[in-house]
Amino acid sequence: MTDLKKVADYFGSKKGLLRYYTYEFLRILGVYSKFKRVDFTKVKRLVFVCHGNICRSPLGEAVARHHNIPTTSFGLDTRGGDPADPRAIAWASLNGYNLMSTKPNLLINMFQLMVTCLSGWNPNIPARLNTDLESNQSKLH
Repeated sequence: MTDLKKVADYFGSKKGLLRYYTYEFLRILGVYSKFKRVDFTKVKRLVFVCHGNICRSPLGEAVARHHNIPTTSFGLDTRGGDPADPRAIAWASLNGYNLMSTKPNLLINMFQLMVTCLSGWNPNIPARLNTDLESNQSKLH
C-alpha cells in the first residue's frame, strides 16, 4: 500500500491529515480545554455533528446507541439520502455496530431538538453551528 493510499484511508485526504495535526497541535496548546469537562448526569441526549453525516457522526451515534445513550447525528452540509460511507460501514461491522440503515440528517432538523450535549469531531463545528443558529432564529420559534 502506498503512503498516499494510507493517508487517504486514515485521514480521507492530505487535507484531512493537515487538519488532524493542526487541531491536535491546538489541543496540546490547550485551545480546547474548556470543552473537556462534561457533567454527563445532566446530559439528556448526545448529538454528533460532522460535515456529511455519512461517516464520523453516524459512527458516534451507533456507538452511543449501542451503550443505550439517547443520541442522534446531523451533517452541516449533507444532501440527505446518501448511505453511510463504505469505510464507516466496514469499520462498524467489524466492531459490532450497524450502519446499514443510516440515513443522513440535515442540520436544519437539529434546530427542532433540545440539545444538551453536542459532539463535533472538527473543532470548527461549534462556530459553524453558532452561525447557523443565528441565521435560523426565525425557524426556532
